[in-house]
Amino acid sequence: MALENTVDTSTHSVIAGKAPKGATLRLTKTFATPTWESSFTDRLDTSMQVGATGKYTWHVNQSTRPVVQAKLVEITNDEPVRSQVYQGGPTTVGQAVDHEFVVTETGMDVLGVTLDWPTPDDLDLEVYRKNADGSLTKVGSSGNFVGEKESTEIAAPSPGTYVLRVINFASTTATYTLEATPYDSTLVSSTEVPGLIENWTLSCEKDGRVLQQVPVVIDRGEQAKVDLNQCVSRSKNLL
Repeated sequence: MALENTVDTSTHSVIAGKAPKGATLRLTKTFATPTWESSFTDRLDTSMQVGATGKYTWHVNQSTRPVVQAKLVEITNDEPVRSQVYQGGPTTVGQAVDHEFVVTETGMDVLGVTLDWPTPDDLDLEVYRKNADGSLTKVGSSGNFVGEKESTEIAAPSPGTYVLRVINFASTTATYTLEATPYDSTLVSSTEVPGLIENWTLSCEKDGRVLQQVPVVIDRGEQAKVDLNQCVSRSKNLL
């Protein structure tokens, strides 16, 4: 499959043209790559040497990366279908208390579980799905710092019995309130977010000197002709 994509020009881009024989052509691109919290500066740098005829054909990646292509963004509204509240405690340190919640609805988008208590103590939350043989499979958990309340979401919960486990991590007197709420999402609107074009910079180098630079914007499956005439004329002056 990799070989087929390599020879299939519809899956990438092609730049062709004329340049001084023996010149080095270089494609560079600098851009910001997003991460979960921020971004970092990334750079692509690739080169090829022009042959004796002065003609070149270069198979390259398209100007735009998939991560910054145009995309459809959907805005949804999560409506609670119902809610069940459990009151519990006090418990002793290390004690775990299980509460069962049954999802009877099909096609739910999220099962939200929250754990609250009135004192700055430390309780933890774990959510399991009960299997047919009675065993438990963990599907969610929350273990925040002391005093921070707990919550977790289970995406697309299938119908069945869920065990909501409250764990006394470091609490001496806390009572607690546990709430389970299945949500059904409805589409409110959708919008097209335009893509970001990151052009290549094509450099023509001879004897270690950059003689010409041109921006190149080329999409997947496209072919572009770039004759580096300025580089050709300047290279003659180097002789």
